[in-house]
Amino acid sequence: MKHQELTVKVTDIHLDQENPRFPPVNSQREAIDAMLADKKANIVTLALDIYQNGLNPSSRLILFKSGSHFVDGDGNRRLTALKILETPSLADAFPKLRKRIDAILKRPGSVPTEVGCVVFSDRNTARHWISINHGGEQDGRGHIDWNAEQKDRFERKPSLGLEALDLLTHKGLITTDDKARVNKSTLDRLLSYKEVKSNLSISKKGDHFAFGNVDHLRKVVLNLRGKAVDEVYTATKGNKFVQEAIASPGTAPADTGGNSTAGSGNPPNGEPGQGSRSRRIKKPSLPVFGGKLSLKTGHINNLYRDVESLHDFYQTERSRLSADFIVIIRMFLRMLAETAAKDAKKDLKDYLTEYFDAAKKSLDQNAKTTLSNQSVNKDSIVKLFHTGAHDYHNSKNEEQAFALSIILGAMLVLSHGKQP
Repeated sequence: MKHQELTVKVTDIHLDQENPRFPPVNSQREAIDAMLADKKANIVTLALDIYQNGLNPSSRLILFKSGSHFVDGDGNRRLTALKILETPSLADAFPKLRKRIDAILKRPGSVPTEVGCVVFSDRNTARHWISINHGGEQDGRGHIDWNAEQKDRFERKPSLGLEALDLLTHKGLITTDDKARVNKSTLDRLLSYKEVKSNLSISKKGDHFAFGNVDHLRKVVLNLRGKAVDEVYTATKGNKFVQEAIASPGTAPADTGGNSTAGSGNPPNGEPGQGSRSRRIKKPSLPVFGGKLSLKTGHINNLYRDVESLHDFYQTERSRLSADFIVIIRMFLRMLAETAAKDAKKDLKDYLTEYFDAAKKSLDQNAKTTLSNQSVNKDSIVKLFHTGAHDYHNSKNEEQAFALSIILGAMLVLSHGKQP
């Protein structure tokens, strides 16, 4: 893919009349009108930025030759902004937009007349790089946008919720998995309430926040995993949520006391902490379905393996997935259970209740405790699987989805396991 890097006059560049943003047009004027119709305010904002700051020096237009012309394969918004700044009458079909361009030109600034370009011989040789710029992430080949947290870090915005999560993660009091499952804006809202700040001893220290009771903060954050904003939407709800979280059982990890400041992990001014407690040693977590299943060859085994693969994908990629993704896994568990029931010539209710006792009996104590903690029992099992298909809001409980996979795995071994 040979190319040249050139500086080209704006007047020598044509907009792409086959731009994917709109159906093919027959002239340059139609191309400009189509761009303005599609991106009115967007292009005006870009025009103002170009007029005041110049063109982005790190991003060149991608041009290709078409006969004797340079055609803009990538950068048509920039080119349109440049052309209407240079010749405002090109925007006459859009009076409000034209008025805004005229207002821009009355301010201090300048209109670039040349632009840095990468020039390819034809459209096909430029296609790969145009696709890279407009095809999304493409498994890492394309541009990867910052998420809200990364944008806040770049802008150096002191987000209360983000600093709380950073502190807890830095001190090893929550895992990156815990952090990923907490909605940052929901935590910001909760910690902004005056009474909540008082209960958690939160204060402002310069550009950052100080957290006086990290043990209570940790409990609040862990209880907020997977929760929706409506649970803490008002100060009354938020205060109740925090009080219940603080009162919840659990052993605090080491070094939870003291006035800790986000970003440092140490008490400010060298003040001693309020004492430390030994770190709770967690039992090793069980794998999905409670472990690898040995099922008879067939579509039940195929579906089981697909759900297992989906869960593996979720664990690997969860940092870039939404909190709603667990709902998809929950729905697939329901589909697997229904398919297994049908294959056993039973309806879903009979399958789940008839196999439940024997399936639970086959589990070890760690797995049984997991079921108990998530209220998965013979009386609730049918309702919980229906929730996975019909009540998306209440399907975001990851621990419960995991518990359902364990009991379902034991049932599948009974109904579709390989014979010894």
